[in-house]
Amino acid sequence: AHIRSTLGESAVGAEIALLWAEYEAGETAEAKLMKDLDKFEMIAQAEDYEGEQGVDLSDFFASTAGKIRHPQVASWDHALRRAREERRSSLNQATTE
Repeated sequence: AHIRSTLGESAVGAEIALLWAEYEAGETAEAKLMKDLDKFEMIAQAEDYEGEQGVDLSDFFASTAGKIRHPQVASWDHALRRAREERRSSLNQATTE
């Protein structure tokens, strides 16, 4: 309801509200893809921030582990997690030497 009042009464506002409801329901193929992209984008940002700031954001990765279903997005997820582990392993080796 809040999103609808924010968008106003235009046809575009009505369309956005319908698309938002579709996304929230998560039942269509498009909504499922968008939910997977949303999860992936979150961990991609977490990986960037970890690398730049040297902080541990494992909770973000744990919260999405095994939850991405779309094959393409799942392949990106796997590649990102592998690269993250390699980066973390390299850092651990550098600090123990």
